[in-house]
Amino acid sequence: MKNNPQIIKMTQNALYKPLHELMGDDINPYFLEKKHFEKGYNFPYNISPLAFFGYDEDDILRKITKMGWKLPIDIDSNTTDCLLNSFANIIHKKKYGYHPYVLEMAKLVQEGYMERDAALEKLMEPENKKTVAAVKKKLGL
Repeated sequence: MKNNPQIIKMTQNALYKPLHELMGDDINPYFLEKKHFEKGYNFPYNISPLAFFGYDEDDILRKITKMGWKLPIDIDSNTTDCLLNSFANIIHKKKYGYHPYVLEMAKLVQEGYMERDAALEKLMEPENKKTVAAVKKKLGL
């Protein structure tokens, strides 16, 4: 996926002020400058290694569980660490009429990494209501 300069700029604008208030000018090297957003600057691509290597979620979970990893209890089945995910999935489904992971799941099914029924089950699983309520409260919604 090619990075979009407008999205990066919006993200930086949202993050810079609160971080600058905490850390001062020490954060400046971690942010792109005006010259980076000028015409002609070549933004990098994000590449997911899972697009090129074998993927077996059950095998991955088995291995990381042996290393001490524990599944958080306040998330949905389509994430491992983000409380916003359930809320964002609901918003996406309301706005666009489909689950945001449908394309990714379809690709995994097509390539034989996931059974169709397992993908459909994941896509139909309801979001964690407690997490969604907590995110709404924190966002003031």
